[in-house]
Amino acid sequence: MIRLSIADLRDSWLSWLGVCLAFVVINAMLIVSAMLVTTAADPAARKLLGVDGAPLLTAYGWINIALSSLVGIAVVGASTSLVVISRRGAIARLLLSGATPGQVSRLLTTQVAIVSLLAGLVGGLIAIASAQPLLDIISRDRELPLVTATIPASVVIATTVAFMALSIVGGLRQARVASRIPPVEALRDAAGTPSRREGPVRTTLRGLRFLVCVGALALAYPAFHAYAGELGDDAMQTLMQISFYAIPISGLALTTILPWICAGLTRLWTSLLPLRGVSWHLARTAAVAKSDQLVRSIVPVMFAVGLVFGMMVVGDTFAATLRALGLPPLEGSSTTTLLSLLGSGLAIAVAGSVGNLVMMSRQRSADLALAGVLGATPRQQLLVPALEAVIITVTASLLGLVMAAVSGALLASGLAILLPQSQLSIPWPILGLTVLICLLIVTLGTTMPVLRSLRQPAPKVISKLVAA
Repeated sequence: MIRLSIADLRDSWLSWLGVCLAFVVINAMLIVSAMLVTTAADPAARKLLGVDGAPLLTAYGWINIALSSLVGIAVVGASTSLVVISRRGAIARLLLSGATPGQVSRLLTTQVAIVSLLAGLVGGLIAIASAQPLLDIISRDRELPLVTATIPASVVIATTVAFMALSIVGGLRQARVASRIPPVEALRDAAGTPSRREGPVRTTLRGLRFLVCVGALALAYPAFHAYAGELGDDAMQTLMQISFYAIPISGLALTTILPWICAGLTRLWTSLLPLRGVSWHLARTAAVAKSDQLVRSIVPVMFAVGLVFGMMVVGDTFAATLRALGLPPLEGSSTTTLLSLLGSGLAIAVAGSVGNLVMMSRQRSADLALAGVLGATPRQQLLVPALEAVIITVTASLLGLVMAAVSGALLASGLAILLPQSQLSIPWPILGLTVLICLLIVTLGTTMPVLRSLRQPAPKVISKLVAA
């Protein structure tokens, strides 16, 4: 099975490349975060850091582990699901040649394990190389003594194994679903990738996950209100941390209900634009019709916009409030500090976005080839993936704004208790710049991989999709 999996991987390297990119970044961020905790626990480093520095570094590590895990779970789920969708042609071929559902499931799971192992090794090397520079940046920003990063081999191995287990669990669930699809239906899905209706059990579980996330957010305000008076000088720091955690938790809440709202939201805002061109029609129709693919492309971009904008709203609000009161800046509210707290989640989101778009390049190339057969000009074909990038970015940005708005609402409610005269500071230029950067990244991810296929005969491009 391993030999067959490796041979099949060679034929589908482009799809797995997208998965590998996200896996490498997730594993690297987890190891670097664990490094902060182990360094703070090292006796020599603890002596240099003092009674305040060691707990601070420990908190940084655990915050990054929690954030990397929250964003990583969403990205891993989207990536493993998307790679199975992109390999429907190969699954159909295996089933038609006599493979049992169990054999197909084991094949795909073995491939996920191999890719996660390779990604873990690369991510571990990146983490080891970048650990000391990142630790120095944090130390200088928080005015801590410079210490040597402690990276035990056991921590690197344990983190990699834990990440592999998470990836295999995610891949196993998707592999089982894919292996139960009848061969003819899988072959049709390879050409069309239609949306599928969920069963009542999965719908119920999805609703419960959403309620758990909403419940955690709803309890944040009364909990802070009850203990704000007891926190004293730490009340502002606690409020900042609550506001930060609200961003990824609200993102997870949105992720659970995206299959229910994504197509409708996209259809709504795209219908408001007075565009009637062929390219726009093809891009909009494909996005709405293939909502499964759209959802998994949107998740990482949504997290990127939500994390950046939410982070800047929190930082700017605290800075503006303290300036208005004539007080010095709150310790730990600098841009470097905010990036060191949320940078791991942001890096995972960006890597996941690029990886997911690369995974669907063969599907996108086949769609463009079919459009060419039906009469679309080369210029119109090239515009379709660019307009698809616009649709993905705008829908994801709208949802990212919801993430930031939830965090801002919690921040405003907390400040109303501590500093009633304060008000939210919203950096709209930062939002515009973030959306433009995401649009550029997504556009490159949708257009660059298909340029070569536009110069090839349509039957050859379509046959590659079915055989992928």
